[in-house]
Amino acid sequence: RSRDLDRQALYMEAWQAMCDLYQGRWDAAGERAQAVLAHDPQPSTARVVALVTLGRLRTRRGDPAAADALDEALELASRSQTLQRLGPTCVARAEAAWLRGAHDDVEREVARVWTLAAAKGQPWLVGELAYWRMLAGGPVANGDGCAPPYQAELRGDAQAAADAWHARGCPYEAARALARGPAA
Repeated sequence: RSRDLDRQALYMEAWQAMCDLYQGRWDAAGERAQAVLAHDPQPSTARVVALVTLGRLRTRRGDPAAADALDEALELASRSQTLQRLGPTCVARAEAAWLRGAHDDVEREVARVWTLAAAKGQPWLVGELAYWRMLAGGPVANGDGCAPPYQAELRGDAQAAADAWHARGCPYEAARALARGPAA
């Protein structure tokens, strides 16, 4: 900011909001994402990331306003047709669809970006897409080409998945993995 690089600062803050979300700092994630949106009303990658963060946060908290953030994120991401914008948007929308029990919508969101993600060989995105597809009753991947936590999830090893998520500082994902396991 001291060098008039405000757009880059907003982009970094948007990703910090996403990191806050993954690390269980939900209040900080929401505040930071809202601040980015307040300062970046124009379509931008920073705005997409902030909207995805806010949409995921609202989804996980059961806030019906999640759809508004995720719809706007999709509108902006679709203009670019880039994995950088579409990937995070579609996985957030797939999660929201799964949590509301709309399995056909999960598949639609996965399909929207699957080919691009697979072609780029992006292990985190491919892993998360395969995970949501599996939960919605779609074809189950074996985990090849997926990031380690998703490999464990796709194999049905809840404890290994939770351990991998814990090692990365992601408490929600760790709890989600354990919730699918055999332990009470």
